[in-house]
Amino acid sequence: MFAIFFPVALRFLLVGSLALAACGSSATLPATEADAAADVAQDAADVAPDVSADVAPDVPFAIADHPPAPQVEKGSGSVLAQPHARVITFDGDPQRPLAEQFVADIAGSPYWTAVTAEYGVGDLVVDAPIHLAITPTPTLTDKELEDFLIAQLTDEPALWGKPDAHTIYVLVYPLGVTITEPQTGGKSCKDFGAYHSILTVGKVKVPYAAIPACPGFAGPQVDLAHVFMVSTSHELLEAATDPDGYAPAWSKVDAAHAAWGTIAGGPEIGDLCTWAEGDPYQWPDKDYTGERSWSNAAAAAGHNPCQPTNGKEPYFNAAPETPDTVKVGAYKVAGVHITTGNSVVVPVHLFSDAPTDGPWEVWATDYATWYLQSAPQLQFDWDGDNKATGQNGDVLNLTITVLKADSKKYEPYFVFSRMGETTNLWMGFVGN
Repeated sequence: MFAIFFPVALRFLLVGSLALAACGSSATLPATEADAAADVAQDAADVAPDVSADVAPDVPFAIADHPPAPQVEKGSGSVLAQPHARVITFDGDPQRPLAEQFVADIAGSPYWTAVTAEYGVGDLVVDAPIHLAITPTPTLTDKELEDFLIAQLTDEPALWGKPDAHTIYVLVYPLGVTITEPQTGGKSCKDFGAYHSILTVGKVKVPYAAIPACPGFAGPQVDLAHVFMVSTSHELLEAATDPDGYAPAWSKVDAAHAAWGTIAGGPEIGDLCTWAEGDPYQWPDKDYTGERSWSNAAAAAGHNPCQPTNGKEPYFNAAPETPDTVKVGAYKVAGVHITTGNSVVVPVHLFSDAPTDGPWEVWATDYATWYLQSAPQLQFDWDGDNKATGQNGDVLNLTITVLKADSKKYEPYFVFSRMGETTNLWMGFVGN
């Protein structure tokens, strides 16, 4: 099971508005993954503002050197190269018109190309929706959901057609239905917002997505319709790029950054962007919001890794150096070793993909304080202050002190960069 966990403290401390931007006419799928990656990198470069008038011709702007951003790696599994989607709704659900129209409009859209093409996924085809003249029980387990879906695909071929390994069955549940995940006992709209998985019908592995109605789950200012759209787009893009958890496709972060997936709520390409500032993305011509996805090409080029972007402002960030290998659970990731009660100075590299209007503000906080709302484990000092400022090419000195070692012998932290209403972050890890 692969669930969308909206890290509310992460997302909505950063997000100031859902009025975002960008999109255009339909694009053609690149012929190869390499071509797709190049196209994404070029698209990211194209949205940078025209600053030719502000830069001397003999001093071209260059993105400053900085530690590399994470890369999502391909596993042994396959993607859905020619994906279909089919929306299933229940009797009396007022979300039915939105659910069917939203998924239909994703098909052939530049949005879908932007979030999936780099990973070998083709255009989405949306099949005729299914209207079920029944009301679901108010509580059900994931197993009960799967048993129901298997029965429908087996016993109702006239309505459902034959089980199809390339079709994502999108089950939209009405308000008041709670789904329990049996492995952890987690409940929908409390512990997770939606999920995608795969089941076997006969000899066919069938991908599906379960979308409960969770008003307020992504924050009190986000209404049910927009929660539905973010959840649905999130699960569709991940079901297409990583349909089978038993043979994962794009759901592994490179070794040096493997723990980013743990902190973000998952290693899939949608998960890695649930914490990003400016998430979710809103289409310019419709009142639609959609999940952004991690772009390896954009990240490697120093651009905003979460695509599509929400505007044409420069992307800027601050990345701490990672001289050591830190054990974070089962992972060995890039970080810095600091024993309890001691301090280490960590150089932090500032970079942007175009000139900014001036310096931006930089500060840091640890995971325990910010996300867990508990006592701090780390203390941060920027040359005698709790914040600093800088811009592309600057290297700031961050002194990190371990106040109290975590029982797991590592402490995650975040470096924030803020200018105007835009905030970006970078993850770091201290090992004891």
